[in-house]
Amino acid sequence: GEKIPGRAWTLAIQAGRADAMRGMSVPSGPGVTVEDVLLNPTFPPAWPYRPRDFERQDESDDVIFYGQPRLVTHMDEKAIDALTEYYAREIKPGSDILDICSSWVSH
Repeated sequence: GEKIPGRAWTLAIQAGRADAMRGMSVPSGPGVTVEDVLLNPTFPPAWPYRPRDFERQDESDDVIFYGQPRLVTHMDEKAIDALTEYYAREIKPGSDILDICSSWVSH
C-alpha cells in the first residue's frame, strides 16, 4: 500500500466475542501491516459460526432504534482532522464522493 510520510498505520482486529474469529489464523504483532494480514488468510475447513452468532443484542424493530437522531462520531478529533487533511490533499475539487461510512459530521 501507499506509505504516507510521518504517519504510522496500525491494523487492530478485535472481537466482541472470544470466538468471533474461530478457526482463522492471521499474522499479528509489531510491524504487521494490513497487506500482511490480507496476503494469505487461513480459513477453517467448515463454516465455524452458529446462527446465534448472528443474533442482535436488541431484536426490537429498527424503527424504534432509528426514531431518535443519534448524533455520534465514530472517530476522535485527531482522526477526523487527519482524514480531512488526507481528503483535501488527495481528492480533486468537484469530485463526486459516496461516503458510506460517514456520520452526521462529515469529514
